[in-house]
Amino acid sequence: MLIPKARRGLEDDYYSSSTSRRGSGVIKIKLPHCGNAAGRNYEVREIDSKELLAICNCKLKIDQAGLLEDVNSAAFSKTIQHLLEKSDGNKYPPALDPVRDLKLNSMDVVEAYRK
Repeated sequence: MLIPKARRGLEDDYYSSSTSRRGSGVIKIKLPHCGNAAGRNYEVREIDSKELLAICNCKLKIDQAGLLEDVNSAAFSKTIQHLLEKSDGNKYPPALDPVRDLKLNSMDVVEAYRK
């Protein structure tokens, strides 16, 4: 049963991928944040730039406010579903090629990227 929009609270709001709500930029969840959505376990954590493995070749539309400010389980579920669609059965989506996609020409930079 759907509750009329005028009577819904923020916690009862239904997830919409075309939401126009802008986040305040303040992360309100306590990191690391673990949970389960879309049949998968997940962890949201802060990382250092040295922990990045690669830049993937696809874009994901996410509900930043729902993920980091409201801790909306529907937003986590939708994000995980998008990641699973993009990964094509692998653990991660395919990475960008440093020479062809990122247009890196220096061998030193390419080697540093691959490390």
